[in-house]
Amino acid sequence: MQLCRKLAILTGPRDSGKTAVMTELAGMLRAAGTSFGGVITKSGFSDGRKCIYNASCAATGETVRLLELSKNGPVVAEEGFVFASRVLAKTRGARVLLADEFGPLEASGKGFWPALSALDGFDGAVITTRLSLVKTVLETFKYGECMIFEAASTAETARGILAWLSK
Repeated sequence: MQLCRKLAILTGPRDSGKTAVMTELAGMLRAAGTSFGGVITKSGFSDGRKCIYNASCAATGETVRLLELSKNGPVVAEEGFVFASRVLAKTRGARVLLADEFGPLEASGKGFWPALSALDGFDGAVITTRLSLVKTVLETFKYGECMIFEAASTAETARGILAWLSK
């Protein structure tokens, strides 16, 4: 099974704007009338610190809590991972898959991995990951062509990804 014809890997250090690029790209795909779907993981703050992580449906914006980093460690909201898996399953048949993010959980076979591993047949897929996991993403998924993009200027990077996927 081949995940996609074209795989765009969006990478960068923490807080480099990967999620902002994915959100911008979702808006551009919507405006272009391109069928797409997937999950965008958005963070939030509590008491001035980044500690809340939510899964959002890339197509509709519906959002469910994934986890919260408490003083006693992470508190996982299983319903968030169930929601994300359901959203990814509904992405079948779309032209473009957005998956934010392939992180350590997915690399270990957990998190979004079970739902991601069941997908195939997209024209394009955009997966965000940390620099340290790019090689893992390249080795994990089957694809035709691949290009790596670094999160930089939000709109410019999103336009670059969209242009490459459209070729």
